[in-house]
Amino acid sequence: MSRKRWIALVVFVLLFGFYTFFQTIEALPEMGIGDLEWKEEVYQYGGLDRIALLEVEGVIMDQTPGTFFTSVNYNHRLFLKQLKHAFEDETVAAVVMRVNSPGGGVVESDEIFHTVRELKEEYDKPFVVYMGNTAASGGYYISAAADKIVANRNTITGSIGVIISTYNIHELAENWGIKEESITSGPYKDILSPMKEVTDGERAILQSLVDEMYDNFVDVIIEGRGMERNKVLQLADGRIYSGQQAKELGLVDELGFLDDAIDHAAEMAGIENPTVISYKTGWSAFNTFFVRFSGANDLLGVREIINHPPTPSLMYLLKW
Repeated sequence: MSRKRWIALVVFVLLFGFYTFFQTIEALPEMGIGDLEWKEEVYQYGGLDRIALLEVEGVIMDQTPGTFFTSVNYNHRLFLKQLKHAFEDETVAAVVMRVNSPGGGVVESDEIFHTVRELKEEYDKPFVVYMGNTAASGGYYISAAADKIVANRNTITGSIGVIISTYNIHELAENWGIKEESITSGPYKDILSPMKEVTDGERAILQSLVDEMYDNFVDVIIEGRGMERNKVLQLADGRIYSGQQAKELGLVDELGFLDDAIDHAAEMAGIENPTVISYKTGWSAFNTFFVRFSGANDLLGVREIINHPPTPSLMYLLKW
């Protein structure tokens, strides 16, 4: 066998081995090996009574894992599983959720709020939120379900409202001789296409959606915070507030730090000196390697972009 054929054979064997290896890794959850999704870590040592500490970090979107050059901090499906697990765990007396998020999707935010509400009713456990650097828009939406909200005095919160946006590049495209050819089933099928101006009819449709989602946001605050509608409407004009301002306006209950939120949760649960546990994704750096390379034939994320191109979405999102 010639040298070139040997090289080709070795390359084939290596590629086949990598393919088989990663296919096996991706199949582990389907094989019932669910305990690899996360592991418990002790945040604070104490007695037998336990408090679960959950983390919402990053944009609240149901996104796919990152590619080699990108990353996704927040895993929506995994967080919902952890949330349910914390309430269902009989050894956990209370739940604390640390939020550091500018918000995100309207559906994902709503899923978290209603999941928390249902779990609180079923398991009757105190649920306390600590706001970190940012807990704005959707970050505030999910916090409104808490029995008590603790924020740092410098936390950026508020931004109560809805946004949907896109880029308009039709003039730039015309200058470069670029045209979009779309065959649609109706006049509004290509609504918010960046290749054309938004018509009055399209603007009216989008505004009706934004207004509906805004009303939902207002209702969530009224329900979660027990505030009057008129007061919420005065505060919900999209502006941001510091933690100190939010406390004065009744959007948060206390100013402090994460340990203060834990102390409040322990007091509400009637326990002393609790052990605080958090859920960390299993395999640590090894798992990160899998996430990055399980899509080894799409390192740049090109396939993901083609299959799921960026589209305008209704968002509860702080936009600087």
